[in-house]
Amino acid sequence: LGFCFAEKMEIPFMKVLSSISIQDDINENKSYYLEEVLRIKSFLEFKDSYNLILIDEIFKGTNTTERIAISKTVLKYLNSDKNIVFITTHDLEIANYLKNYKYDLYYFSEDINNDELKFTFKLNLGLNPNTNAIKILKLYNYPKEIIEESYNQLNIGYR
Repeated sequence: LGFCFAEKMEIPFMKVLSSISIQDDINENKSYYLEEVLRIKSFLEFKDSYNLILIDEIFKGTNTTERIAISKTVLKYLNSDKNIVFITTHDLEIANYLKNYKYDLYYFSEDINNDELKFTFKLNLGLNPNTNAIKILKLYNYPKEIIEESYNQLNIGYR
């Protein structure tokens, strides 16, 4: 990554494998999800080499139930002594699961004060304790009924 908070660091040569900015391919008759399946499957073929694996929002091209199940399984499989895996996810269930498999959790946060959204751009250790997604909708003037119903869907009432 180009930085190290140590006097010295030695790592083996690593392949860089990424699943970022995937798109549908109409010409090849491949959906977004299929493109992602094929890309991540290719990572599995490098199991015996050293790899830096970067994945943005794993399996977001499919339904929630299967996405979470597949993501947990694939990420558990990829976690080995030869892989360094960086994954971004907004799925709290996946993040909580990964704690049990030697993944370190980090998050970025934002502050909403006086109807103003500010990003801290500070990397924090752990799982983000805040949920601001609905607050951000409110901040950007979504209709009140959408805000209220969203809170009701969470069974926590309008705020």
